[in-house]
Amino acid sequence: MPANVGAGGISGGRLLISWALEVKVSREDFLRELQEPRKRIPAMNVAHRYSFVAPAGIIKKSEVPEGCGLIEIDESKRVIITAHAAYAPPGQPDWRLVASIARAMMRS
Repeated sequence: MPANVGAGGISGGRLLISWALEVKVSREDFLRELQEPRKRIPAMNVAHRYSFVAPAGIIKKSEVPEGCGLIEIDESKRVIITAHAAYAPPGQPDWRLVASIARAMMRS
């Protein structure tokens, strides 16, 4: 991890950290995601961290894939970081993803 990345995010310097968030609305949704781990590769290739975001209690910390994080939202709408996502320098972006983002930007 770069020296200027602290536990709370970015501290000083001009380092920018991108974070891919995969929102899961049900336990079944998360279990389907576990069956297709290749789905998260494009996002992991452009982000420094990857986390699942879900209502509290639907994902067990022990089920979170290695390197991924878990952010839970409780009934009071508080955000709880249950498992910290590992920092990893992004790889090369998938050009289909880049083209998809460019098309979406042109439509807006």
